[in-house]
Amino acid sequence: MDIDETTSFEVKSEPKLELQVIEPPSSTGSESDYTDEPEAAELPRIDKHNMDFAEQTKCLARDGNVCVVTGAPNPNAYHIAPFTWNDTQDHVSRTLDLGANRTFLVGNEFASRTRYLHNRDKPGECDKAWNMISLHPQVYN
Repeated sequence: MDIDETTSFEVKSEPKLELQVIEPPSSTGSESDYTDEPEAAELPRIDKHNMDFAEQTKCLARDGNVCVVTGAPNPNAYHIAPFTWNDTQDHVSRTLDLGANRTFLVGNEFASRTRYLHNRDKPGECDKAWNMISLHPQVYN
């Protein structure tokens, strides 16, 4: 079939579907509680309590002040096990509550060396250079 300016086509259209929005009743009974603007959930912020910056300096010096992954200069020192696991007695208790689940979280090798993470006599014991690694911020993120 040759197509020219006089050729016509029949266009079959699909039936139009209407989108129905179903909302739960408003608490006030008048307007919807929903808006077009998404609300940003505010995350709880962890204060950096009494982080030992001298230990971070030791970590950076130990690693030659370069990222241990990329070799990039001027890295940051990051904790391997979060320093908040044992910075307060309450956090020590919570870490103890993990019990055998620590093995599930971090593996047998690391879990067997975690006694210092729940030592009530020395809170803050994991805020040390041995528990830090020098990484470029982009590697960390």
